[in-house]
Amino acid sequence: MEHKYNKQKRAIDFLPADPYKAIAEVCVLYDVDHILRELPAWLNMSFSHECSAYDNLEDRSRFIEFYDNLLPFIEAAYAFRDIKIPNEYSGDYSVGVPYEFQYITMEEIADPMIVIRRFCEQYPLLYVRIELWDFFQAVQFYDGLLKEAIYRYDTSCLHLYIQTLVEAFYLIWGQQHPTDAVASK
Repeated sequence: MEHKYNKQKRAIDFLPADPYKAIAEVCVLYDVDHILRELPAWLNMSFSHECSAYDNLEDRSRFIEFYDNLLPFIEAAYAFRDIKIPNEYSGDYSVGVPYEFQYITMEEIADPMIVIRRFCEQYPLLYVRIELWDFFQAVQFYDGLLKEAIYRYDTSCLHLYIQTLVEAFYLIWGQQHPTDAVASK
């Protein structure tokens, strides 16, 4: 019997039981080109005010390195979906316009786990969660001229979808490398 308080699942609600379904859902709802066009505006907003976690040079420098690794991770997530996730996860949605990869090599497109593994090994999951939250908050609290470049509702969705990709791939990577995943938490 259906419970009257049911709602449609969001991509993150498929975790931890089905990380592949969570990834497929994110990739259907947001195309990679949209995400990678939005994030540079986020970066500029994050560094353009004093109410962000990136006030000092050390935090900004660490974040820039993280951001530079996040972009290839996102591309690899979409390459992974195209190569590794069966079509039954994608529903009736079309993949859309072909995307030209900018941040990963042909070898990495063929085996996106190279990039995903490197990201998961470099950053503990807790660090990624906090960094993504700080990034999101920096955009939310920005009140300058660049705010017209984004749709505020979109920022919460985009944050949730990136978080979902991260959580899903840490689960998949952890299944392949259980001792490394425990150390990463």
